[in-house]
Amino acid sequence: MSIFTNLPTHQIHLLMNAFVFFCAYALIIFNKARLKKIAAKAFETLDKLNKIKAINNKFSIYFILISLCFCFNLPNVKYPYGTGNGQYEDSIDSFSEYNVRNTIQKNIYHPNEYHPFLIISNGYANPGYDWKYYDDTYRTQYRSNLALQSLPITFIASVFKINTEAEFDTFFSVLRKLNAICFALILTIFFYNFCQKKNYKNNSLIPILVVLNSGFALYSQNLYFISAVYVLPLAVLSSELLKKNSYSFYSVLLCGFLAFLRGYEFATLFALLVAFVCFYFKEGDLERKLKSSIKGFLIIVLSFVMITLLHIFLIKHYEYFPISYIQAFEIFTNPIKYRSLSLDGVPAPLSLGFFGHVYRVWLYDLGISFFQIGNIKIGTEHNFGIPQIAIILSFIHLFWNRIGKADLDEKSIFAYSFLGYISWYIFSYQHIMGHGGMYNYFIFSFSLMLGFSMLLVSILNEGNQKNLKHNFHN
Repeated sequence: MSIFTNLPTHQIHLLMNAFVFFCAYALIIFNKARLKKIAAKAFETLDKLNKIKAINNKFSIYFILISLCFCFNLPNVKYPYGTGNGQYEDSIDSFSEYNVRNTIQKNIYHPNEYHPFLIISNGYANPGYDWKYYDDTYRTQYRSNLALQSLPITFIASVFKINTEAEFDTFFSVLRKLNAICFALILTIFFYNFCQKKNYKNNSLIPILVVLNSGFALYSQNLYFISAVYVLPLAVLSSELLKKNSYSFYSVLLCGFLAFLRGYEFATLFALLVAFVCFYFKEGDLERKLKSSIKGFLIIVLSFVMITLLHIFLIKHYEYFPISYIQAFEIFTNPIKYRSLSLDGVPAPLSLGFFGHVYRVWLYDLGISFFQIGNIKIGTEHNFGIPQIAIILSFIHLFWNRIGKADLDEKSIFAYSFLGYISWYIFSYQHIMGHGGMYNYFIFSFSLMLGFSMLLVSILNEGNQKNLKHNFHN
């Protein structure tokens, strides 16, 4: 009897997608030159893009394409819980985004009741994903994060006199599109700098890898996580290092401030992302690169400490009754202890339940999500894409075959991708396990998938660079 007989249909479907991916991957590895010619003929538009000589012109086109895909969610990826089963606009975490929206509505409707913390949607306990604003007197404050994006958004809403539900719908839709455009711009600048540093000419794969990255597409518009703020160091620090081989202390500090004023989710991944950029784009030997990386990492730690002190101060100042700084510190640390040290509602590390979780997210959730047709939601049986397990196994294969001859830059890609992905499972185990695949999409896309994309672009250009060197010597 076949081992696939008892598997659910959607698992067989995803395994078939993974098999097709591995076949294509094998073709790339074993017959790169011929595959490039076939791809050039099959994708004439990409071939024309690749022949544009001015790299600036190409990346301007890439930025437009990525922006359009993110703004209008052309990949059509949606997470069932995140959309409230189709009730809300956001693709991944409408509950958190509505906490931001409801706080801003409260600030507009009741300016005398202002406090900097988000309010939790009162309808959260109601059946049917009821996250909308209720104008009553009892509002639970959300103290786990500062989420101070509510301040500038409240100011803008007051300037434009946004007041009705319909106006707020339009207002937030515009803000979501602006976040997606900024996110696309920052990613485009980063890959532009990446290609500039390595002198890569063949970069037409970049917009495809960015747009089809499931996590990027899912989080591109969310106004709670604000992905554009999270990836800001990719553009700022790579640009500074590429231009003058150093970066400003205040640039890193500002990136840290903006990230942590928004929230602390994925803080370890963010710190490692900054360390990676500071290492990768720094020219010099291992010692210089390490000093650059460690310095960037420590500045992020400093920014984290400074924001936490502000957070504790605000808790003390805006509490309903007088409390001491010690009590405010305890209020601040309680959610951190819960997310980092407890096992409430989640399986123990390395238990059968843990491996069951890993099995579900790696096989059910997509690393690359192709353009979906109809009202398709990721994690269901009708998805068309490449599951995360296929990306992970391919990444391990690349590591095994390339690490011996890899330069410092490529080794840093491997190191960041692996360490970044596992860091949140180590330092905030309850948080990532409790939220299942939803937050796994975030850390996967910003670690392993980002590194995998950089490696694919590098592989695609290796043949071209060898030919250039051969022609030069002849």
